[in-house]
Amino acid sequence: MSEFGVLGIYTHAEVTTVFGRSPDQREPPINIFTLVVLERRADATGTGELSFLQGAKPIELNSLRKWKFGIARYMTKLEDVFSALNLLSSAPANWSLSGGPLRVGTMIPVAPQFVPPDGTESSSLNRLLKNNFWNGSYVLEFFDSVKHHLTPFQKEPARLQELSSRVTEWVPIELAGLADRLGNILIQLPVTALMNNFAKSLTDWEFKVEVEWHPEVEPRPLRAISSMEFDGALCSYGSAPLESQSTILRSHDSSGANRHLIWDDEHQVILAATSPLYYIRAISISSSRISGDPAQRTFYSISDKNELVPHQVVLRQPARVDPQAQPDHYSYRGWTHKRIHKNEEARLEKERHFVQYRPDEKGIDWTRQKALDDLRHLINAHAEHGAWLWDPYLSATDLLDTLFHCSMFGAPLRALTQGLVPREARKVGPSDPQLRAYLKWKAERRSAAAALPNAVVKAFVKEQRSTLERSAGDCNGLRLEYRIRRGSAGFKFHDRFLIFPHVREEPLVWSLGTSVNSAGKAHHILQRVDNGRLIMDAFDALWNKLNDPHHLIWKHE
Repeated sequence: MSEFGVLGIYTHAEVTTVFGRSPDQREPPINIFTLVVLERRADATGTGELSFLQGAKPIELNSLRKWKFGIARYMTKLEDVFSALNLLSSAPANWSLSGGPLRVGTMIPVAPQFVPPDGTESSSLNRLLKNNFWNGSYVLEFFDSVKHHLTPFQKEPARLQELSSRVTEWVPIELAGLADRLGNILIQLPVTALMNNFAKSLTDWEFKVEVEWHPEVEPRPLRAISSMEFDGALCSYGSAPLESQSTILRSHDSSGANRHLIWDDEHQVILAATSPLYYIRAISISSSRISGDPAQRTFYSISDKNELVPHQVVLRQPARVDPQAQPDHYSYRGWTHKRIHKNEEARLEKERHFVQYRPDEKGIDWTRQKALDDLRHLINAHAEHGAWLWDPYLSATDLLDTLFHCSMFGAPLRALTQGLVPREARKVGPSDPQLRAYLKWKAERRSAAAALPNAVVKAFVKEQRSTLERSAGDCNGLRLEYRIRRGSAGFKFHDRFLIFPHVREEPLVWSLGTSVNSAGKAHHILQRVDNGRLIMDAFDALWNKLNDPHHLIWKHE
């Protein structure tokens, strides 16, 4: 692949290494992550010189005291990279490309991967690669399969989040959420032998494919390939020889997720690829004008102090469909989209990714039991590495309804509350006196909850312990710790989450939509959230701040 002109013209490699030093200064630094980017350098000045991007002062983490971190960058010759890769493949693995030893784990070579630029969808590896904007890059990855040097980050994922945020201050390498790549070494071979462009033609089934070769690379025959997927089927496919700088590629349909690729049959490599792309088939433009200049709406919201706060919203007209526009040849797919939506909705509810609870349809008793059954289902399906329940109104009764049902023997269970006691909302009529009374009551309740006198906390804790001691039973296989945030410790919280922590994989997190005590009693949504690691890290950070004995309500191991 590195042969002249196959993928690009490579003479050197730029190496960026994020490294860490443990408290034992006698040991060599540990490889946190290394990226080797092959490139061309006409001037080899500075080859072999090591620079530290963070400056003379090392990076220190609040969550990992006594460790020091740094970001090293240096330029090296291409032949030195090949020599280093041979040593990396030996047993035990050795990496000293910078001239000094770097501790690496048990390295396993991964088959070459081609990573396209981000499009409608994105590749997680693009968060680690350098400037992968144009044709894409081949990646040769050496995977640290054990990661025994990186145990501190496996035990406390919040440390990785903190390290990642510090690293991105100097270099755009986003380690957060990519714990699987810690300890790895990536060799990036960007395709620079040509530039490509796939452009939509006037018809729905044609693309114009253009390439421009690097001046020093001899042009050679290629093949342009395109496919379109819809509803799990390949609805369209096209292939055409690319023997000059451009060709027309016919694929018969471009209305779904289009993928394009340029293939070099002589060398059996990809020279360009795209992530799934969606093309706009028509644009509706409205020329109508709203009277008044500028057009805006003015209204007022009511603050917590019962004061009127003005707001203005600039108004705009919705787009109108041009009656002279070309007919949509794919309108029949509306039926399929409806079916896909219904199937997806049913699948999400079956897997408890998205569930709505509507007691107005089947009654409070039914939806309350379903909500509890769903929480127990999730706990028993995902609690292999533990389950954490985060709810400001959480009580012992809620724990008995949820976490106590965990069937995973010895799974580490955590529960965190603020000891708040829910109240039924008062009905408010339209008159101003009633509104003012309601706002006053709401403000008083907020103040009381914020203050939460010590006597109230003690009474709450005493009641919780009494309930659990009376109801916990034999606690066989139960490993549960129940804490309360009190006083000024940590930070206040409002949202309710069920968290399933994972060390090597992405954690799973559900937003409850309401407190456990009211689950199923009013309309709410149980929904899996995408940014699970951020929520897990926030919970873990707060949990660690509440480590003093007076935050402990109950514990069983």
